[in-house]
Parts: sequence; C-alpha cells; structure tokens
Amino acid sequence: MQKSEIRLYQHYIDQDRTSVRLSVLVVVIIYLANYHAKLEAASLIWLFVMLSLQLLRLWNLRQLHDALSKPAALAKRLPALDVVAVLAAVSWGAILFVFEDGQGDFLYLFNMICLAAILSLSILSHGLIFRIYVLFCTTVLAIVIAHANIVEPFGSPRYRYAMSAMSLLYLAFLLVTSWKYAKRNRDFFQQQVAMESLVSELKNMHATEKVLRARVERKSARLERKARQLRVIAETDGLTKILNRGAILRRLDQFVLNLTPQAGHFCVILFDVDNFKSINDTQGHNVGDQVLKILTAEVQSILRLNDLFGRLGGEEFVVLLPETHLPDAVDCAERIRDFLEHNPRMRAETGLSVTLSLGCCAAVAGENPIDLLGRADQLMYQAKQMGKNRVAY
Repeated sequence: MQKSEIRLYQHYIDQDRTSVRLSVLVVVIIYLANYHAKLEAASLIWLFVMLSLQLLRLWNLRQLHDALSKPAALAKRLPALDVVAVLAAVSWGAILFVFEDGQGDFLYLFNMICLAAILSLSILSHGLIFRIYVLFCTTVLAIVIAHANIVEPFGSPRYRYAMSAMSLLYLAFLLVTSWKYAKRNRDFFQQQVAMESLVSELKNMHATEKVLRARVERKSARLERKARQLRVIAETDGLTKILNRGAILRRLDQFVLNLTPQAGHFCVILFDVDNFKSINDTQGHNVGDQVLKILTAEVQSILRLNDLFGRLGGEEFVVLLPETHLPDAVDCAERIRDFLEHNPRMRAETGLSVTLSLGCCAAVAGENPIDLLGRADQLMYQAKQMGKNRVAY
C-alpha cells in the first residue's frame, strides 16, 4: 500500500471520528423530535442500535488506526469499513419504518431532511473513500425509494415516480461530488508524499554534497601540502637545507626586477670556503660535507629574517641583503668571515679552522642579474688574490 493511501486513511479516521460525534447528536435530535409514548419501545430500540453502531464505528476506527503502520494488517481491516457503512445506512434508513406517523406530515419531512443532511455531511468522511460512500449513499436512498414506492406507497404513481427520479438525481449529484472530493484528496496526499520525497531527496543530495565537498577540501588541502612540500624540496639544497641555485637565482631576478632608481636597494655577498678542495682531499668528503652543513647553520644564525641565503654549488654561497646599503653589507660580510674563522662549533666537530673569501657589491637599477652576480664573483676572486680570508667590495 502506498504512503499516500495510508495518509488518506489517516485523514479518513480523523474525519469519521468527527462524523461519529455529529451522528450521535443527530440521532438524539431525531429521537426527541419523534418521541411519543406509542413508539417508546421501538424508538428506544432504534436509539440503542444507533448508539451501539457509533461505538462500533469508534472501535473499528481504533483498530484501523493501529493498523496504519502495518500495511498488511490495514488491508485486512478495510472490508470492515464496508460492512459498517452498510450497517449505518440500514440503521439511518430504519427511521422511516420506526417513526411512521404518516407520509407528508411534518415529522416525516423532518426525518427526510435529516437523512438528506446525513448523506451530504457524510461526504466529508465517507466521501474520502469513494467506495464506502457509494455503499452508504446507495443503500440509504434505496431504502427511501423502496419505502416510498413499495412498503408504504402514497400519492399517485406519477408522483412517486417523480420523487424516485429526484432521489436518483440527488444520488447522482452526491456520487459525482463524492468522486471529485475523493479524487481531490487522493491527489493532494499523492502530491504531499511526492513533495516530501523530493525534499528528502534534496536533503540527501545536500548532505552528500557536503560530504563530497568536505572530501574535496581535505584532498585539496593534502594536495596543497604536498605541493608546498614539493616546492620546498624543489627549492632546497639537499645537503645544506638552504635555497638551492635555481631558487636563489629566481629570488635575485625578482629583487633586480623590483629595483628602481627612486626606490629600493639591496646588496649581494658571494663567498666560498678557502682551500675547500684540500679539505676534501685530505680529510675526506664526509668532513667536507660536515663543514658545509656547519657553515650554513652558523651563517644563518647571524643573518636577518628577511635576508636570503643560498648555495650556488660546491662550496660557493650567496647572500641577498634587501633594503641594505653597501657599507652595511660590508659589515655583514665581515661578521660572517670573522664568525666562521673563530667558530668553536666548527673546530669542535671537524677539528678545522675555516676561512672565507667574500665579494660584496650593491645592485644597480636596470642591471642584469647575471652581471650583478658576475661583479660579486670578480670581487670574491679579488679577495682570494689578495690572500684569502677577507672581504672585497
């Protein structure tokens, strides 16, 4: 059984409970309106039957409500609705037989009006399920027509036929109205279930989107971390862990590009280790590598945070000093030279006293980076020619 049908039966239960309360009120009104001593026994029996029927309807509705969560049990309870509808119709039609005061009098018309009202109002409950309303409505009107034409005929045949025709037209009107009402409610609950299904699907899609987006963000973050790691690896010298040749030359190109005659200035220090080949030859490459590692660590310790330090290759290194004039750059080069010459860590770990030859020059706006590096290189070799362990500028 579809979810929309279950919703329809739930609505039917709610409406029929209201119908039961209204039926009790109408039963009491009909009983009081028709009451007199001569019919006391018959009317009391009818009253008892009608009230018992309303209790039966309530019990049946309770059973139906409990079965809503179990489609198989609900299907088994549906025939009981048809039986109760027929019993209710017979009981309502019985007022024509119980209260017989003569056709055409006020009470007879009152009872007929009550039946017509019951048939009309029952559309709100029984009309939700067209099958039930057909059973209820046709049974009541069949009793009315049979009573007027067979059980207690009155008037001329033509009059009775006219009345029967009007009753059938009224029946047709009620059935068409009930069918439209049932279809409208059935379509409403189908659309409601479809809308809830769509909303649920959209929520699931949104939840899935959030999960996927979170996964993409996590993967993007991992890729970004790996990309940063790869950039660091690509720009880092494997031995000394400072900028490699390509990375430091790209920084130099950027510095030169940003340099103008009106603003910006920086200096370059180029140096290498004196007699490094002799160290490798006599002490071994392991010691030579250790010298380079200690050298880079000690030089980094005396540079500023915005200074850039890189290895050009072998024992040759370059320092870029942004926002620095030549005298300050020469002082920095001297500190580096003196610090390495008397460095206690170098002596403790390698047993050597390492000296440096340094070339220091200031960048000129519009100068080619290669030419700038070439000037620093010439100054470094000039320092070597002057006896090494010195700064040339």
